[in-house]
Amino acid sequence: DVTTATVLIDTIAPAWYEDDENKFKLGGKAYNAENWYKATSLTAIGFFNEAQNGSGIKEISYVIKNAGGEEISTGTVDPNRANGIAKFQQDIENFENNSTIKFTVTDEAGNSSSSTEFTVKLDFTEPAPVMYDVDFTSVDHTNGKADKTVKFLVFDKESGLKEDAVSFSVGSKKNLNKDSDGVTVSITKITAENEATYKSEYKGSLESLAGYDLLSVSLNAEKYLSGLSGTLGITASLSDNAGNSWSGTVAQIELDTIAPKVTLSSTSPSIYADEKTKVNKIVTLQGTASDSNTVTEVRLLASANGKEKLYYLTNGQTITYDSKNETSSGGISYN
Repeated sequence: DVTTATVLIDTIAPAWYEDDENKFKLGGKAYNAENWYKATSLTAIGFFNEAQNGSGIKEISYVIKNAGGEEISTGTVDPNRANGIAKFQQDIENFENNSTIKFTVTDEAGNSSSSTEFTVKLDFTEPAPVMYDVDFTSVDHTNGKADKTVKFLVFDKESGLKEDAVSFSVGSKKNLNKDSDGVTVSITKITAENEATYKSEYKGSLESLAGYDLLSVSLNAEKYLSGLSGTLGITASLSDNAGNSWSGTVAQIELDTIAPKVTLSSTSPSIYADEKTKVNKIVTLQGTASDSNTVTEVRLLASANGKEKLYYLTNGQTITYDSKNETSSGGISYN
């Protein structure tokens, strides 16, 4: 008797496979070495190609190693078919920041593919904003006529601030961003090289600003500030490239349309009963400036004999005009 046996020889190993429609995905997005994630468990979807007349895929295995190269996890995944383009989908745990995962496929004939490796970067920390020139709890004032600019710093050590995701709310106006009418947003990365440029206006306590992003948002007065009532909070919504988010108040502004009240009086005796400021020699003026908010500046324009001088006054300062003392300032002096 003669027994006939068919022997199938398979010497071709399965291979990792990708095309325009079949891309390796990790954590729900097409893999890119620059991707960041915020979870230690991620869903992996990938593809291997085994010849149609091959022995068929037997096993897909993976190994995860930490940034130091130490093995921290292994496992196997099942493909949806043995031959052709085989897809696998598996929830994989134990990822760490800068860990790597390698996939290897073995067919029934014992042929193994070369290992395909991917690096996984994790970030679990939300962006951290801090004050730049004005404390977040301080109330700043505006007359509603000039555009308002708010600046603050943001630190995100790992994945970095996602610039396209920065938005603001001003009162009832929500989701304002760099593309909104009347809103200008700029983001500057502060480095050791350009730090000195921004340190001069900084009012906080950080020793170094290197590594921070400086965010600046300018609001058009007519669109966003006129007609305010009470204190208005400016809220920022920030996200990093891993998807961690932060939202909170970065500035408080209040509309003030009433000008400071200034009063002047003369302490010099008058030679005219009905006109107190007419004297025969020296006139000394005293005055006050008051406002519902803080008076930031008092200016006095004094003129005598066709000459003028502008004074920036401080508390307790006295202005004196001596008509007998003709100087380059027109006889005006102050102490």
